[in-house]
Amino acid sequence: MLGVDDDTYLSAFRRANVSDLDRDAFRRGRGDVVMLGRAVARWVGVARLRYFEAETVGSRVFLLIPHPSGRCRVYNDQAARRRARDAVRRLAGL
Repeated sequence: MLGVDDDTYLSAFRRANVSDLDRDAFRRGRGDVVMLGRAVARWVGVARLRYFEAETVGSRVFLLIPHPSGRCRVYNDQAARRRARDAVRRLAGL
């Protein structure tokens, strides 16, 4: 989706599943966060964010994009795929 190779992606992002995180420690953390889907945004406490727009909350920058599952109809639209790719690349400085 991002148009970068695996090494570039992995060097720009550290993955985590919210079920593996301590919510309070996560909220106190630092760094940019790409959230895949509204359920994650609700867990974080930033459900009001709009898709594809980054917002600074505390010491973190959050970006919400639709979950890229087969159930998400947003990605049937090529323009939405481009918006997601562009937003993540901007956040990562790619």
